[in-house]
Amino acid sequence: MESVTARLMKAEMQSDLGDLIAEELHHYTPYDLMQIAAALKQEIRNLPPEYRERLSDHTSEQIFGTYHRILLMKREGKIKALQDPLHNKVLFLTYCHMIQEACLSPDHAGGAHMTPMGRLLYFLLSAFRIFVLHESVHPVGTPFPGGLQVKKKGGVIYCPVRDRADEVVYALCRFCPAEQG
Repeated sequence: MESVTARLMKAEMQSDLGDLIAEELHHYTPYDLMQIAAALKQEIRNLPPEYRERLSDHTSEQIFGTYHRILLMKREGKIKALQDPLHNKVLFLTYCHMIQEACLSPDHAGGAHMTPMGRLLYFLLSAFRIFVLHESVHPVGTPFPGGLQVKKKGGVIYCPVRDRADEVVYALCRFCPAEQG
């Protein structure tokens, strides 16, 4: 785990980070993805059924969709085309340190049901969305209680819970490029 984050911390460009994450994904199997999805399902099992179903669809997109998207972008050479420097290197380094701590803690979302390597995969997928693609952690359309959802307007992603980043241990909100909305 520490060796993975040490390699990630050396990334200077979006393409560097994207390539490193794509390489790490080859250490995981579809079974590993299924374990993450199962752990996240465990975390939302007590939510109202209608909300749980809508959230589950977006969680699957967040995990499986991002995983496949990374592999496809790697195969098609699209990661190499991302030649911008990492947007906020200091924030990214903070993220890498948080990964090390969170992967060893069961306080992370899904933590009680997820292995440290599963947590690492979750954070790698999220890092790709946040720091390589500049997308929100949660896909556009992800629902939140009260009928709120992640939306995109005029090229800007808005998240209804962005301002609650400090309320959840190891929340990815403080790293997410989404605006409060």
